[in-house]
Amino acid sequence: MIDLYANIKIRRLHLKMSQEELAKKVGYKDRTSIAKIESGKVDLAQSKIMLIAKALDMSPLELMGWDPWHLKKSYERSDASSENSDIDDGAEYNSSSNYYEIPICGTVTASMDGMVCEETGEYHAVAKTDVIGDYRDYFYLKAKGDSMNQARIYEDDMVLVRKQSDVDNSEIAVVIINDDEATIKRILKTDGLVILQPESNNPLHKTTIVSKEMNMFIVGKVIGVTFKI
Repeated sequence: MIDLYANIKIRRLHLKMSQEELAKKVGYKDRTSIAKIESGKVDLAQSKIMLIAKALDMSPLELMGWDPWHLKKSYERSDASSENSDIDDGAEYNSSSNYYEIPICGTVTASMDGMVCEETGEYHAVAKTDVIGDYRDYFYLKAKGDSMNQARIYEDDMVLVRKQSDVDNSEIAVVIINDDEATIKRILKTDGLVILQPESNNPLHKTTIVSKEMNMFIVGKVIGVTFKI
Protein backbone atom coordinates (compact mmCIF):
# COMPACT_ATOMS: atom_id res chain seq x y z
CA MET A 1 0.00 0.00 0.00
CA ILE A 2 3.00 2.33 0.38
CA ASP A 3 3.21 2.63 -3.42
CA LEU A 4 -0.46 3.64 -3.52
CA TYR A 5 -0.08 6.60 -1.16
CA ALA A 6 3.10 7.79 -2.90
CA ASN A 7 1.55 7.40 -6.35
CA ILE A 8 -1.48 9.49 -5.39
CA LYS A 9 0.73 12.41 -4.43
CA ILE A 10 3.09 11.99 -7.39
CA ARG A 11 0.27 11.88 -9.90
CA ARG A 12 -1.61 14.77 -8.26
CA LEU A 13 1.46 16.99 -8.40
CA HIS A 14 2.16 15.95 -11.98
CA LEU A 15 -1.35 17.14 -12.89
CA LYS A 16 -0.75 20.35 -10.89
CA MET A 17 -3.82 19.53 -8.80
CA SER A 18 -4.14 20.79 -5.24
CA GLN A 19 -5.22 18.59 -2.35
CA GLU A 20 -8.38 20.67 -2.13
CA GLU A 21 -9.23 20.00 -5.80
CA LEU A 22 -8.69 16.26 -5.46
CA ALA A 23 -10.79 16.18 -2.28
CA LYS A 24 -13.75 17.74 -4.11
CA LYS A 25 -13.43 15.30 -7.02
CA VAL A 26 -13.70 12.25 -4.76
CA GLY A 27 -16.30 13.58 -2.33
CA TYR A 28 -14.27 14.73 0.68
CA LYS A 29 -15.21 17.96 2.46
CA ASP A 30 -11.70 19.42 2.52
CA ARG A 31 -8.00 18.73 1.86
CA THR A 32 -7.42 17.14 5.29
CA SER A 33 -8.50 13.68 4.14
CA ILE A 34 -6.19 13.82 1.11
CA ALA A 35 -3.28 14.92 3.28
CA LYS A 36 -3.87 11.93 5.58
CA ILE A 37 -4.11 9.56 2.62
CA GLU A 38 -0.86 10.81 1.09
CA SER A 39 0.91 10.39 4.41
CA GLY A 40 -0.32 6.78 4.66
CA LYS A 41 -2.54 7.34 7.67
CA VAL A 42 -5.77 6.08 6.08
CA ASP A 43 -6.78 2.61 4.89
CA LEU A 44 -8.60 3.11 1.60
CA ALA A 45 -11.55 1.02 0.54
CA GLN A 46 -11.50 -0.35 -3.00
CA SER A 47 -14.38 1.92 -4.00
CA LYS A 48 -12.42 4.99 -2.88
CA ILE A 49 -9.28 3.83 -4.71
CA MET A 50 -11.35 3.61 -7.89
CA LEU A 51 -12.71 7.13 -7.38
CA ILE A 52 -9.24 8.57 -6.78
CA ALA A 53 -7.83 6.73 -9.80
CA LYS A 54 -10.60 8.15 -11.99
CA ALA A 55 -9.99 11.66 -10.66
CA LEU A 56 -6.26 11.29 -11.45
CA ASP A 57 -6.99 9.88 -14.93
CA MET A 58 -5.32 6.50 -14.45
CA SER A 59 -6.29 2.90 -13.77
CA PRO A 60 -6.59 1.55 -10.19
CA LEU A 61 -3.80 -0.96 -10.99
CA GLU A 62 -1.46 1.81 -12.06
CA LEU A 63 -2.32 3.84 -8.98
CA MET A 64 -1.57 0.87 -6.71
CA GLY A 65 1.82 0.39 -8.34
CA TRP A 66 1.04 -2.95 -9.97
CA ASP A 67 2.03 -1.56 -13.37
CA PRO A 68 4.60 0.96 -12.24
CA TRP A 69 6.61 1.51 -15.40
CA HIS A 70 3.56 3.02 -17.09
CA LEU A 71 3.27 5.69 -14.42
CA LYS A 72 4.79 9.05 -15.06
CA LYS A 73 6.64 8.89 -11.75
CA SER A 74 9.44 11.13 -12.92
CA TYR A 75 8.63 14.65 -13.92
CA GLU A 76 10.52 17.85 -14.35
CA ARG A 77 10.84 19.74 -11.12
CA SER A 78 9.56 22.82 -12.88
CA ASP A 79 6.29 20.93 -13.49
CA ALA A 80 5.99 20.26 -9.76
CA SER A 81 6.51 23.90 -8.78
CA SER A 82 3.23 25.69 -8.32
CA GLU A 83 1.26 27.71 -5.85
CA ASN A 84 -0.52 24.62 -4.58
CA SER A 85 2.50 22.32 -4.50
CA ASP A 86 3.05 20.45 -1.25
CA ILE A 87 6.74 19.80 -2.04
CA ASP A 88 9.35 21.48 0.12
CA ASP A 89 11.26 23.41 -2.54
CA GLY A 90 14.45 23.77 -0.53
CA ALA A 91 16.85 22.26 -3.06
CA GLU A 92 18.94 24.80 -4.92
CA TYR A 93 18.11 23.27 -8.28
CA ASN A 94 14.40 23.42 -7.52
CA SER A 95 13.34 25.97 -10.13
CA SER A 96 15.87 24.97 -12.77
CA SER A 97 14.69 23.49 -16.05
CA ASN A 98 18.03 21.71 -16.48
CA TYR A 99 17.12 18.75 -14.26
CA TYR A 100 14.73 15.84 -14.05
CA GLU A 101 13.54 14.38 -10.76
CA ILE A 102 14.04 10.59 -10.80
CA PRO A 103 12.38 8.18 -8.29
CA ILE A 104 14.53 6.16 -5.91
CA CYS A 105 13.60 2.47 -5.56
CA GLY A 106 14.40 0.67 -2.33
CA THR A 107 14.18 -2.66 -4.17
CA VAL A 108 13.22 -3.92 -7.61
CA THR A 109 11.44 -7.25 -7.86
CA ALA A 110 9.73 -9.33 -10.54
CA SER A 111 5.97 -9.64 -10.85
CA MET A 112 3.39 -10.97 -13.28
CA ASP A 113 3.23 -7.48 -14.80
CA GLY A 114 7.00 -7.14 -15.21
CA MET A 115 9.09 -5.21 -12.72
CA VAL A 116 7.96 -3.61 -9.49
CA CYS A 117 9.77 -0.68 -7.95
CA GLU A 118 9.35 -0.45 -4.19
CA GLU A 119 9.43 3.30 -3.91
CA THR A 120 11.08 5.07 -1.03
CA GLY A 121 9.13 8.27 -1.64
CA GLU A 122 12.44 9.99 -2.37
CA TYR A 123 13.74 11.53 -5.57
CA HIS A 124 17.08 12.68 -6.89
CA ALA A 125 17.83 15.24 -9.57
CA VAL A 126 19.59 14.23 -12.77
CA ALA A 127 20.94 16.74 -15.28
CA LYS A 128 19.13 16.62 -18.60
CA THR A 129 22.50 16.35 -20.31
CA ASP A 130 23.03 12.98 -18.55
CA VAL A 131 19.78 11.53 -19.88
CA ILE A 132 19.49 9.83 -23.27
CA GLY A 133 15.98 9.33 -24.57
CA ASP A 134 12.94 9.34 -22.28
CA TYR A 135 13.76 10.34 -18.70
CA ARG A 136 10.93 8.06 -17.52
CA ASP A 137 13.15 5.12 -18.50
CA TYR A 138 15.48 5.95 -15.59
CA PHE A 139 15.29 5.13 -11.90
CA TYR A 140 17.60 5.05 -8.91
CA LEU A 141 18.20 1.87 -6.94
CA LYS A 142 19.66 1.95 -3.43
CA ALA A 143 22.62 -0.41 -3.38
CA LYS A 144 22.68 -3.15 -0.77
CA GLY A 145 25.63 -5.11 0.60
CA ASP A 146 29.25 -5.12 -0.51
CA SER A 147 29.20 -7.38 -3.57
CA MET A 148 30.31 -4.52 -5.86
CA ASN A 149 32.46 -2.43 -3.54
CA GLN A 150 35.56 -2.80 -5.71
CA ALA A 151 33.56 -1.20 -8.50
CA ARG A 152 33.00 1.64 -6.04
CA ILE A 153 29.35 0.80 -5.42
CA TYR A 154 28.76 0.78 -1.68
CA GLU A 155 25.88 0.14 0.70
CA ASP A 156 23.10 2.74 0.31
CA ASP A 157 24.74 4.44 -2.67
CA MET A 158 22.19 5.59 -5.25
CA VAL A 159 22.72 3.76 -8.51
CA LEU A 160 21.25 5.40 -11.61
CA VAL A 161 19.75 2.78 -13.94
CA ARG A 162 18.40 3.04 -17.49
CA LYS A 163 15.81 0.39 -18.25
CA GLN A 164 16.91 -1.94 -21.05
CA SER A 165 16.68 -5.68 -21.61
CA ASP A 166 20.33 -6.29 -22.52
CA VAL A 167 23.79 -4.80 -22.03
CA ASP A 168 27.14 -5.19 -23.74
CA ASN A 169 29.85 -7.50 -22.46
CA SER A 170 31.55 -6.26 -19.27
CA GLU A 171 28.93 -3.61 -18.49
CA ILE A 172 27.35 -3.40 -15.03
CA ALA A 173 23.64 -4.13 -14.88
CA VAL A 174 20.71 -4.67 -12.54
CA VAL A 175 19.45 -8.23 -12.96
CA ILE A 176 16.75 -10.45 -11.46
CA ILE A 177 17.33 -14.17 -11.05
CA ASN A 178 14.53 -16.68 -10.40
CA ASP A 179 12.01 -13.93 -9.57
CA ASP A 180 14.12 -12.84 -6.62
CA GLU A 181 15.05 -9.29 -5.66
CA ALA A 182 17.21 -7.43 -8.17
CA THR A 183 20.96 -7.42 -7.75
CA ILE A 184 23.81 -5.40 -9.29
CA LYS A 185 26.56 -7.35 -11.09
CA ARG A 186 28.98 -7.03 -13.98
CA ILE A 187 27.77 -9.01 -17.00
CA LEU A 188 30.37 -11.12 -18.78
CA LYS A 189 29.55 -12.88 -22.04
CA THR A 190 31.91 -15.57 -23.28
CA ASP A 191 31.61 -18.78 -25.29
CA GLY A 192 27.83 -18.54 -25.29
CA LEU A 193 27.69 -18.16 -21.51
CA VAL A 194 26.40 -15.28 -19.41
CA ILE A 195 28.29 -14.75 -16.16
CA LEU A 196 27.28 -12.53 -13.25
CA GLN A 197 30.50 -11.25 -11.75
CA PRO A 198 30.66 -9.61 -8.32
CA GLU A 199 33.53 -7.21 -7.69
CA SER A 200 34.18 -7.36 -3.99
CA ASN A 201 36.88 -7.83 -1.40
CA ASN A 202 34.43 -10.08 0.46
CA PRO A 203 35.17 -13.72 -0.52
CA LEU A 204 31.59 -14.74 0.28
CA HIS A 205 30.44 -13.31 -3.05
CA LYS A 206 30.85 -15.85 -5.83
CA THR A 207 30.66 -15.74 -9.59
CA THR A 208 27.36 -17.04 -10.99
CA ILE A 209 27.19 -18.78 -14.35
CA VAL A 210 23.66 -18.40 -15.67
CA SER A 211 22.26 -21.80 -16.63
CA LYS A 212 19.29 -22.60 -18.84
CA GLU A 213 17.34 -23.58 -15.72
CA MET A 214 17.71 -20.09 -14.28
CA ASN A 215 15.08 -17.45 -14.95
CA MET A 216 17.35 -14.45 -15.39
CA PHE A 217 16.57 -11.16 -17.05
CA ILE A 218 18.25 -7.79 -17.19
CA VAL A 219 16.33 -4.86 -15.73
CA GLY A 220 18.67 -2.13 -16.91
CA LYS A 221 22.16 -0.78 -17.33
CA VAL A 222 23.97 1.03 -14.52
CA ILE A 223 24.67 4.54 -15.79
CA GLY A 224 26.24 6.11 -12.72
CA VAL A 225 26.51 6.15 -8.95
CA THR A 226 25.87 8.90 -6.42
CA PHE A 227 28.14 8.29 -3.45
CA LYS A 228 27.37 8.92 0.17
CA ILE A 229 29.28 11.72 1.84
